[in-house]
Amino acid sequence: MRARARTSAVEGEGTLSIEAAATLDPAGLPSPPAAGAARLPVPGLIRRNTLLLTGAEAFVGTAQQMVPTLGALMVMHLTGSAVLAGIGGSILGLSRAIVSYPSGRLADLYGRKGVLIAGLLISVAGALALGASMIGGSFPGFLLGLLIFGIGTGTSQQQRRLSAADLYPPERRAQGLGIVLTGSLVGAIGGPILISVAGALAHGNGTNQIALSWFLAPIALLPSLALILLIRPDPREIGRNLQGYWPGYRAPEASAKPRARVTLLAFARDYPHV
Repeated sequence: MRARARTSAVEGEGTLSIEAAATLDPAGLPSPPAAGAARLPVPGLIRRNTLLLTGAEAFVGTAQQMVPTLGALMVMHLTGSAVLAGIGGSILGLSRAIVSYPSGRLADLYGRKGVLIAGLLISVAGALALGASMIGGSFPGFLLGLLIFGIGTGTSQQQRRLSAADLYPPERRAQGLGIVLTGSLVGAIGGPILISVAGALAHGNGTNQIALSWFLAPIALLPSLALILLIRPDPREIGRNLQGYWPGYRAPEASAKPRARVTLLAFARDYPHV
């Protein structure tokens, strides 16, 4: 039977006062403390899924870099004015804000992978719409395509990073996020390379270079989709059962305090202090 014992200083004895209570086993010895994750080696399955997420981050980052690179040029080409040159970045940020709560809610209900895949497919549709808007010379089409593309990339970006957090215990989530985010460095280089390739191809057949750049964007997005499909099991399941995937890890005792239910109204009211 476990007992809670407290040692106190006794006059005439050299005992030390210990403020914290110690848990004793039946033999009267302290039970071993819960194993922390700081010194545990990263399991092979976790390492594999982390690398897959990092690769997906790199490929999607390649397509995402095309918005700040080409957005202003597209606006000037379609409107003949630089007044709205910064609207591309604004719509991209707005679309991410719109999709952040719904995509998180869906991922909690159905898993990260399904929402990730949906976000990537929406991104492909948005990229094709942006290319078509340049061919057709449609500024409204450009705005719509950018909104679709932003919703897709915002969804996949959010879920990749949440998936990285799910793979690791709370005290090591920064490590997982840091590894996955290094993929964005590769994406920053890949975007200009993709545009340069589109320029070389467009020069030979007279196609609009900007439009062709967007038509080539799925080449970067589809490998990301393939990498996400290889992730097993769903990161949400790992996050819910870390002890089953991290040998030697013992989760801290759950707090008796009831969890507050977060609603969209509460999120908007308390933002950014949520």
